[in-house]
Amino acid sequence: MDNSMFYIVVTSQMQPEHLNNITFLVNMKLFCVLDFDPNSEISGLYGSYKEQKAVTPHFLHDYENVKRLDNAAFIENLKLFDRVSWIFCNGRHNFPSGEETVDEKTWIKTRKKQMKKAVTFICNEVLPRSCFVVLFLLTSEVKQPVVEAFHEFYAEMNGHDCLTVIAETKEIYKKWSSLAQVSCAKSSLDEISIVDMPLSHVDATVQSIQLSKNQPARKLPVSNGGLCFLKSVEKAMLDSLEIISVDQCDDANLEVMSNDDVQKIELYFYRGGNIDWINFWLANKNKCGAIIERDAYKEANEIMSEVVSRKMAIRPTESVNIYHNPGSGGSTVARQILWNWRTKVRCAVVKQGKEVTTVCEHMVKLREHEEIDKNKCLPVLVLLEDQNLEYVDDLRRLLTNVITTKKINPSLLCFILLICNRSNDPEKMRRALASQTIAVTYKLSDEEKPLFEKKLVYLKQKFGDRESKIKSKTVIPKGKSQVSVATQSLSQFEPELKFILTFVLMSNEFQSSYIENVVKNILAKIDHSSQDTWLIRFVALLNTYVIDSSISVSHCEAFLGLACCHNEARFYALEDRLSEEAKLIFIHLRETSTHIQSFRIINSLVAKEILTQLSVNLPQSEIAMKLINDEVLMNHRFGRDEFLKVIRTLFIRRYKVSRGDPENTTFSPLIEHVTTETGGLQRAVDLMKAAFLALGKDSFVAQQLARLLYKSLRFEEAEQWAEEAKSLSPNDTFVLDTLGQVYKWWFNHLCDTLEEKEPSPERVVEIIAIALKAITAFRDSEKTQRKETVSLNNSYYGEVDVGCKLLKFLSSVTIFSNTNGNSEFLQYLLTEYIPAEVKTPWKNFHHQLKSLQKNLHQALECLSLDLSYFQTDINEEEEELDARDPEQVYKPREWLTRMSVVYAGFFCCIPEENEETNESNGNKAERPAEKLSPFQRQLLTYKFGGGNVTAILSLFYDKKAERAGKQLEKIMALYPENLTLQKLDKTELTNFLFCQIALNCIQPGSIKILPIEKLKDLSKRFRTKGNEMSPASSLFLLSLLFWPEDSSELSSADEKILLSAIDTLQKLCERKTQKMSQRKSRIATHFFLGKARGLNKIVHRRVIEKGIKGNLSERKLKWLGGEVWKTKEVVQQLKRIEGWTENENLYMKCGKSDKKIRVIPRYSASLPSGNERVTFYLGFSFEGVLAHDVKIKE
Repeated sequence: MDNSMFYIVVTSQMQPEHLNNITFLVNMKLFCVLDFDPNSEISGLYGSYKEQKAVTPHFLHDYENVKRLDNAAFIENLKLFDRVSWIFCNGRHNFPSGEETVDEKTWIKTRKKQMKKAVTFICNEVLPRSCFVVLFLLTSEVKQPVVEAFHEFYAEMNGHDCLTVIAETKEIYKKWSSLAQVSCAKSSLDEISIVDMPLSHVDATVQSIQLSKNQPARKLPVSNGGLCFLKSVEKAMLDSLEIISVDQCDDANLEVMSNDDVQKIELYFYRGGNIDWINFWLANKNKCGAIIERDAYKEANEIMSEVVSRKMAIRPTESVNIYHNPGSGGSTVARQILWNWRTKVRCAVVKQGKEVTTVCEHMVKLREHEEIDKNKCLPVLVLLEDQNLEYVDDLRRLLTNVITTKKINPSLLCFILLICNRSNDPEKMRRALASQTIAVTYKLSDEEKPLFEKKLVYLKQKFGDRESKIKSKTVIPKGKSQVSVATQSLSQFEPELKFILTFVLMSNEFQSSYIENVVKNILAKIDHSSQDTWLIRFVALLNTYVIDSSISVSHCEAFLGLACCHNEARFYALEDRLSEEAKLIFIHLRETSTHIQSFRIINSLVAKEILTQLSVNLPQSEIAMKLINDEVLMNHRFGRDEFLKVIRTLFIRRYKVSRGDPENTTFSPLIEHVTTETGGLQRAVDLMKAAFLALGKDSFVAQQLARLLYKSLRFEEAEQWAEEAKSLSPNDTFVLDTLGQVYKWWFNHLCDTLEEKEPSPERVVEIIAIALKAITAFRDSEKTQRKETVSLNNSYYGEVDVGCKLLKFLSSVTIFSNTNGNSEFLQYLLTEYIPAEVKTPWKNFHHQLKSLQKNLHQALECLSLDLSYFQTDINEEEEELDARDPEQVYKPREWLTRMSVVYAGFFCCIPEENEETNESNGNKAERPAEKLSPFQRQLLTYKFGGGNVTAILSLFYDKKAERAGKQLEKIMALYPENLTLQKLDKTELTNFLFCQIALNCIQPGSIKILPIEKLKDLSKRFRTKGNEMSPASSLFLLSLLFWPEDSSELSSADEKILLSAIDTLQKLCERKTQKMSQRKSRIATHFFLGKARGLNKIVHRRVIEKGIKGNLSERKLKWLGGEVWKTKEVVQQLKRIEGWTENENLYMKCGKSDKKIRVIPRYSASLPSGNERVTFYLGFSFEGVLAHDVKIKE
């Protein structure tokens, strides 16, 4: 039996004796069962089958997709490829909310339509034609609903070729055939039916030809040196993991497996297919050649041995990183590690697209399965392939938290993450974390070359054409290797080697000149007008620009005009139809984990070279245009969602070095290439317009088109497309921000290309209008409800940029530039005064221009607050669509500090020369602090870097502490010495207090530092409740200043302030992050509670960071792994706090009363279960107080 086929079984009532003969069904690759027996769970097939295999029970109406999910989401929702879908078609007894069983007539009235929808969905949306067989298993009296199922499948499958009927008796078949003849002729029914064969005979016969047999349980290693069983049902419940057992593949039936089957498996791998566990198993059984163990495997093995053999683990969750050139064998190395370690630790592969919380839960269950003592379990080794770093970090964090929660010894190795990612510079990635990272490249070492030579000879002897070998005996010149001769021969089109082109390329280290020569020979006689060649072009285009892309067999068949074939060679029909050139470069992907069979080119470098050579006379823009305008491909129903997703990626995804791409690109690499063609910009625009329509008016394609146009200075068109995107996604922050970016670039261009020194009034009006349109668009984006994953205030950056440049432009306008200083300019902006010259020309702008200072200040404050809440990392979705400047994306704090100074410079009426003179005289400002108005003081503090919380906190990261200290003292000098509650507004007071804390941390001996009691008195102006409630930054200060060194020292009044401030902080943060769950883990902790007293109790995180040695990757790992809490700086300076857990929350006592403070664990899963006494380090954030390194009190 064909192991690659899915089977659908339709059955009804079975007798008890039948249930002893269902092994053949258990061994089959069942997709679903349509069961018309309502008692199937109690006394029928379902009850017996589910004891041996995991199933998901459904009713017919579950297949109706009432939520209108896309196909991929609906398939995932039904768990269709994770477990067998068992569809109860006529009720289910012994189930509380089961459907009632109905008679035949009622069934036809009420459930036949549901049956039709389910069958249509399975046949047209889920399983490709000719990759599944429908088996009607008739062991009892035939009823009409079962026959109706036959009619539906017969109609949807266009005939009977993939239908099979097993009727146990002639009587059953006689009735069946009489009813089924309505849709299928009797002669055809006879051809597909097995009649009068007892089920016991069927069971024995089918088992004798099945390639694999079901193992009711798999074997796993145990910490005591023995083995335990993991039942198939239990294994299936851990469906986020592909578990590799000690007896992996032992269910393969070597007696049935022919030499031809073995050779196909081996050849598939050497042609470029992914390695499967069966390859290792067959090699171990000496049924095929051994898999080459590259140097990288040996290095990884050594690291694994070192990690596992340590008596005390450095961290409970370890990681080993493999970075590899695409197609260089990194995935093979990773799987070799799992295969060879499966008897010593428990091994699994994390499946793609699974929730990180689910993966964590399943890893913990796998670790503890059949183990007695959770502190003596074997480690779990899992492979994570091409997962983004955020996903890996989240998993590591969750696993660490579980270890704490379950009171597992932290010096015990529990989990090993084998992280395998593509990279265009693996060696660079290895240098970043050398002790735990392996690089797999195309370059072969001196030790590896003989292994590849030997393997090449073996493959040639085993698979080569014997006649060709006789005709082309090659004398090996002295000094030449087998590989060099073989690869030279390939360029001559030697038949023996073409079939293993991928391996030969690897043997030749994927040298570009060699790939070029090989591709040139393959394409030498190609028919450039044939459909086959167009298919090669399309696949090469996708494989070049979209990672892991392929085209489904179904799409290829439709494009080539092949009718679906229904015979025993159905899988090979398309391959037989392809030209010889296509057969050489395509590999047919037959993944066991997916239902979609597809084609891709054997290697991305080969794909790139094919595309390069085929686009010499036909530009890539034309190939792409032909692809997206091909209605057959774009509208083909089966696998359409996946195909369109690839096409969308082709036009939207940018290259990022951080993701392992070769370079950073502003647009998708295809679009960037098209712009280099003759007339490339217009070609790129036309291509994007076509893609917009082909993808059903995709708003993000319109957005990218707008970006392309405004960066090409075609602003009117850019405006149209940004408006188009906005009309399609009116509430998307990135789309709205792009409209602002259009006007921003337009405004910048108008300013930068002004030729006349004094522009005309009309020109000035035009420029102001564009700038204000930009600010309006950015403000609209700011008001939009954000997605879960995106940054809060992206558009504030644009507003500040445009606002500051607009101020510069306005100050240069004739009427203001001719006046003495900026006095009239400031008078216009800050008062009701309007010069006569601009009163009428600017009549539409006065209101917005006079609000400019206020709005800029608000934007800067919003950005400061946002950066105070969150860490500044950016995830992939943001990175893909973000139109901000690089500094705003990757160094937002530095940008904010710089722009704060720029903003203040426009509104500061203090002449620069006076400032410099006073500085040289040792003064900190040009006039006594008492004479400064609040507005002047605010602007000066902005100018000196103390105008907002983020600017002040950034001073901690000045590499010269002395310089930062002097800057803070300079800011302090702006405030009156006899400071009272009334002299500062609340924003100024907040900044003043932050500067005091920063100065004490950076330059503790400064005479400008006030006692903590004085600061507490000043901070009592802040309100924690009501309409006049102070902002989060002020409440954060209250939590810092009023937190006691000893809780017994806290007065009842101070206790009330502290409790109220923390409670409000937590509520404000919950409100801010309620729709942003993914950012909760990115809350920034600014300070920690130290052992010292007074202001010295406040320890900035920079003190801890200085004590963490290593490069960036190593330091990050120490934070994630918890090693940071064991460093000398932490142990000596930070104070451990006592608390307790209760109802899944963490509390500690506050003051002399019995009141308690809820402390938020830095990672929500880190709390021990139940009610426990714990200790932790206390961190201060804008979310309130956070608990780090929670430990159960000994």
